[in-house]
Amino acid sequence: MLFAVVVGCAAALLFQPRGVVWQETPNLVLPPDLVNAALAAEAKLAATLPSTEAAKQADALWLELGHEEREGIPMHVRAARSRSMASALRRLQSESGEQAVLALRAAAAERLEAALDLELDPKLAQDVLGDFGLMLEGESCARGGELLAPRFVARTLYRARWNIAYGLTPTYAFSKIENRAYYGWQALHTRRLPITQRARALVEYARAGGTRTAEASGVMLFRNQQYLEAGQAFTEAYRRAGTLRLRNAARGQQALE
Repeated sequence: MLFAVVVGCAAALLFQPRGVVWQETPNLVLPPDLVNAALAAEAKLAATLPSTEAAKQADALWLELGHEEREGIPMHVRAARSRSMASALRRLQSESGEQAVLALRAAAAERLEAALDLELDPKLAQDVLGDFGLMLEGESCARGGELLAPRFVARTLYRARWNIAYGLTPTYAFSKIENRAYYGWQALHTRRLPITQRARALVEYARAGGTRTAEASGVMLFRNQQYLEAGQAFTEAYRRAGTLRLRNAARGQQALE
């Protein structure tokens, strides 16, 4: 009888409404089937890269940039390099079409995978990576050389870095799952970004099919001291998921209003 009373009291405490302050955004989750489909499509695309001089030149410039980043590249040299790379990419597109541009990027991403798997000559691997390791650290993707983010996120950031180097927008010609990885990591995990920028990334993450966005919005609004709006976001998250944790998070914001 005593055991039954204890269990009953514990259950009552568990289900009793109570307010909590929820400060951690949910983790990024990417559906494995979509990730695998994207990787397979990229591998096929990389195999279509033409063996023209324009393609070879554009690719060589990417590896040269990686080498220069390791050696230390002044800003004026980087600017000149960017112009050369943009020009080389336009030539490739003019001669071989848009698919050749995407194939060149896919081939670079495949080479990244080989570098991460220690399948490349060390010197070539260093040129492939350039200062990408520093970028991963800055984006909260790695710490002390250890990758913390999903491998697909790192690959997506590498592709965004490639886009920028050739004068394109960061998410140029990204698929839906790549946008989900790119914006989802920014919104949910990149601590260096201000809350306002992470909130904008969250909007794009939601458009790309991201999950638990109302909960993430509640956390960001709370951090920005917008307690009324945070409570509304947590209430919406509770409406969608129906968990006690989200119910208590909504109550916690109401207590702060």
